[in-house]
Amino acid sequence: MSFGVVLVDDDVCLLKGLELAIDKYARIELRGTASGCEEGMALIRRVNPDVIVVDIDLKDGDGYELIRAARKENPLLECLVVTSHEEDTYVFKALEAGATGYKLKSAGPVAIVEAMMELWEGGAPLCPDIARMILRRFHKPIADDAPPQLGTKEKEVLELMFKGFSRKELAAILNVSTNTIGTHVKRIYTKLDVSSRSEAIYEATRLGLISLDGH
Repeated sequence: MSFGVVLVDDDVCLLKGLELAIDKYARIELRGTASGCEEGMALIRRVNPDVIVVDIDLKDGDGYELIRAARKENPLLECLVVTSHEEDTYVFKALEAGATGYKLKSAGPVAIVEAMMELWEGGAPLCPDIARMILRRFHKPIADDAPPQLGTKEKEVLELMFKGFSRKELAAILNVSTNTIGTHVKRIYTKLDVSSRSEAIYEATRLGLISLDGH
């Protein structure tokens, strides 16, 4: 099944590289590009994409605003942030705004397009350094919070989700059906009070439910 993508970035060279890379993927339909928040939001409303790829620094605002506005109108929209910023403040603001993936521009157009595919297939594409940074920042539980109790299988699924495996891959690794994985994921989301994979990872690391070594 194909899916539609909108690119929002004022980096002309990157946009050109992404357009060329997307041409090689039959499943991805590029529905348009924009260089700013206002133009991007108008385009998103007009073409109704499944995935948006957004830079943080835009000519008339920041990508956080665009992500919040777009996901408010379509909560199921997948949002991949592609930026040069690798500092933790940028990463966490993006996740809080509703981003479901975060890649650095230095990864290159092909890796970014592969991240779009991963996102659409249920993954949560994060650069390895970014993923470890999230764990380092939030691996200790907050003393005032009573973290939710996850079952053994739920914790195992959550740890594999953090590593970026799709639901099909999780089912194969754990030797269960995708429906069973879906049930575990729903329970995890309910217990963590979240609605997306990136939010689940954020909350799990914040509450200390996932440790650096995955145990």
